[in-house]
Amino acid sequence: MFFIAGTGNQSKKLGKINAQHCPSCQSFQGMELIKTYGYVHLFFVPTVKFDVKYLLVCPQCGKVYQLQKEAGRALEKGRLPALAAERLAPAPGYQVQDTRFCPRCGSEVSPADQYCRHCGQPL
Repeated sequence: MFFIAGTGNQSKKLGKINAQHCPSCQSFQGMELIKTYGYVHLFFVPTVKFDVKYLLVCPQCGKVYQLQKEAGRALEKGRLPALAAERLAPAPGYQVQDTRFCPRCGSEVSPADQYCRHCGQPL
């Protein structure tokens, strides 16, 4: 008998949070809510999630904010319309100029890209 197991990382674009204020650029528009996590898989089926993080990304300036798990879950479930700007903390490990997401497919793109490398959407 043998087992095929391993680990991986996943990011899911959960949608836009309307009327969210960005403390960095002072824009007042929808920010993208993103959930990232690691997982363990058995026979290529994810079985256990770990290190779950919720991020908000400003489409105007590209700034990434990490949320507390409770606030991220509340936004994901629609129980919280938006967060106060004081509750948004810059995400460690994400550089503002290096983190952008395609508005169509949600793939991470470089600031120098004019088109999404995944779906071809003009940026």
